[in-house]
Amino acid sequence: MKKRWIYLIVILLVTSLLLLPGFSDPLHYGDECIYITIGNALRQGRHLYRDIHDNKPPVIYILAALSFGRLIIFRIFSYLSIILQISVLYFLLLKISRRPIAAFILGLAAIFLTLIFEGRIANGEVFMMLPLTFSAFLLWSWRKHLSFKRASAIGFLFGIAFLA
Repeated sequence: MKKRWIYLIVILLVTSLLLLPGFSDPLHYGDECIYITIGNALRQGRHLYRDIHDNKPPVIYILAALSFGRLIIFRIFSYLSIILQISVLYFLLLKISRRPIAAFILGLAAIFLTLIFEGRIANGEVFMMLPLTFSAFLLWSWRKHLSFKRASAIGFLFGIAFLA
């Protein structure tokens, strides 16, 4: 197995170990309940921003609706988003630096910065990081051969990020 995959596995294991206690955390951030409440209203056929609203973009409410009113499922969505975001970030750093150890160190730094600020809360900032990081990865990968279709895909991901 190549070093870069081993480094990624270590980063994801550390991330998982640090995020695991968040699944059993008591509810201490009220916005998660608001997201679940609005998600339940969407599942009951109410219209967002007309019948029920909060001052957030719609993607987080759609994810809350997909969690069927269960906070643990909503937190699992957050966990998966963080894991995917850290993986994409690692490969972006690997493309930029071309040295697995540098990507590993920067990836570990990203984990701790993510967890310090918003990581254990299922919040819009966590959900918007995945499409932003993926669009940065595509932009870096396609920077020499950027076509209209590729630029549109990158722009679409940026748009999804700002709707999260």
